[in-house]
Amino acid sequence: MKKISLIIGARPNFMKAFPVYESLKNDFELTLIHTGQHFDEKMSDIFFNQLKFPRPDIHLSLEKRTKSGDFDDKLYVNNGEYLKNKDAVIDELMNYNGELGQLGEIRDKLKIEFEKINPDLIIVFGDVTSTLAAGLSAKTLNIDLAHVESGLRSGDMLMPEEVNRVLTDHITKYYFVTEQSGVDNLKEIGITENVYLVGNTMIDTQKKYLQQALDTKYHETLGLKSKEYVLITLHRPSNVDNMDKLKEIFDDFENLSKKEKLVYPIHPRTKNNLKKLGYLKKVEENPNIILDEPLGYLEFTCLMANCKYVVTDSGGLQEESTALDIPCFTLRENTERPSTLIQNYGTNQLIHKISEIELKECKGSMDLWDGKSSVKILIILKNEWFYNLMLINMH
Repeated sequence: MKKISLIIGARPNFMKAFPVYESLKNDFELTLIHTGQHFDEKMSDIFFNQLKFPRPDIHLSLEKRTKSGDFDDKLYVNNGEYLKNKDAVIDELMNYNGELGQLGEIRDKLKIEFEKINPDLIIVFGDVTSTLAAGLSAKTLNIDLAHVESGLRSGDMLMPEEVNRVLTDHITKYYFVTEQSGVDNLKEIGITENVYLVGNTMIDTQKKYLQQALDTKYHETLGLKSKEYVLITLHRPSNVDNMDKLKEIFDDFENLSKKEKLVYPIHPRTKNNLKKLGYLKKVEENPNIILDEPLGYLEFTCLMANCKYVVTDSGGLQEESTALDIPCFTLRENTERPSTLIQNYGTNQLIHKISEIELKECKGSMDLWDGKSSVKILIILKNEWFYNLMLINMH
């Protein structure tokens, strides 16, 4: 039986990975590896406890919880010039022995595990640090790599996620793509083989657990009625770690709260920044702004499905809200998920400021986001390996 290792490490990975795991488990020998990139219980363990996802076979223990070190600065804080020669960058990343921060630690620890397991294929998800780190380990050991959610591009090389996407796709063998833009982006750089437009495995998870999420009626526990509140999620450093930007955002929320109830499951880091800004007490005393704790998947999905609209800077929420036909306003200059935009039959609009919010009629229309993306991946892998085995036997 062929051996496959699936790599997860951050909250967005989990929702993309577990449908694939469930689809593959009866046909392949699987190893689920959690890199520990997200280590907060609310960010990680809750998915295993609440949704009964399979526990990882291997859980790495990381010493470095953040990107740090000279190489990380060169890789992630640049104008894109450094990344023009991708082969040279990949080679340096594979062989660099200096202070590489979290990326290097995950790379090295995964390499040790892969040498023990000797998998035939490594599957990575999305665009987090663990995605690229696992890809580098696979490349070093000459193990085939499959990238679920490949081909997406924002065009902004100052985003660490964009760097991870670009470099991971450069060393991938099997490209599983969520939307047509991913296929087009890969074609632009000469990648046309083993590119499969399968849809969105994260929506597989949403469809499976949606009714269970609705049954929590979590919005009612907050005293809210369906379609009478706005759901907010902001986490990107450009929005929540820049004090001037954070002040502007919450000044706008103050104005918005005069006509809408706002619910914000806020990350502790953002809450602490509000405190430093001197805004936390004012926000907490506003009866129309509810600051909630980071939530489990079911509670959060319930809030999203029942809200009037979403304000976010998250990539995944652009997709999840579109799949639920919920209007979404993304506080970013760009998106790597253009299929979610209103002009492309999604429900998403890019905005520069909260004051630009303007509701428009919209309805998400994603034919391939049918809850069966992970099954398509199973069929492709089985057919691909069966075909290759036939070729080997013919010779």
